[in-house]
Amino acid sequence: MTVEDSSFTAHRPAFEEEADAIMEYMAAMSPDELAQRISISHKLAAKALMMIYDFPNKKTGLPALVAFTGEVFRAIEANKLPSEAIEFAKRKLFIISSLYGLLKTQDIIKPYRLDYNADCSPSGGVLSKYWKSKLTIALVNHLKRNDEREILNLLPSEASKCIDWKVVKAFARVEAPEFKTLTENATLKTPHSGKIKELRGDMARYILTKRIDSLREVLSFETSRFSADVENHRKGIPRFLVNE
Repeated sequence: MTVEDSSFTAHRPAFEEEADAIMEYMAAMSPDELAQRISISHKLAAKALMMIYDFPNKKTGLPALVAFTGEVFRAIEANKLPSEAIEFAKRKLFIISSLYGLLKTQDIIKPYRLDYNADCSPSGGVLSKYWKSKLTIALVNHLKRNDEREILNLLPSEASKCIDWKVVKAFARVEAPEFKTLTENATLKTPHSGKIKELRGDMARYILTKRIDSLREVLSFETSRFSADVENHRKGIPRFLVNE
């Protein structure tokens, strides 16, 4: 999507300078080194370098909520959300990015291929370590500035490493849901990782559509896809049973 200067200025990611620095650092790598650093094939590394070289061109990009295409975001179906849900997301939903750090849904971003454990930090080391203090401070400042005291953490484990949750929990109640399915033998099992990502996306979509802004409501709701297992909630880890 072509981006006007005024639009990019209005929706510039908070950590755009850090993203530029990461990409500049990787631009100096050969395809072989990049493939090793981010654990991809030489062919994919060559394609990734094309994205890296194009990164300084801010004339193209997409809003973060529609730019990501993983299982979570496919389940959210941002292009089908009602306008009220989109507006709610602008205020309540944040996205953790290995390249951009902390994103708002309307922030304009460029395509990239980069895992949280990639050894591509300009200061040395993996990206999750690079972001940890930066994003923890940013999140705590947001909580204090907006007088918010609750967080629903729907992040995968690798993304969660970008935040020091012990620090954040001093300022807010944090709940990270777990999902369980009931087997034919009446035992509980954890769905595979792809299914969990899909369920997280479903939960996010439900919250945005219903504009739910209270953990009390989240921890007790029932949908066609899953329902709260209130009696088996653990502190900070509410359990939801998948209705499948």
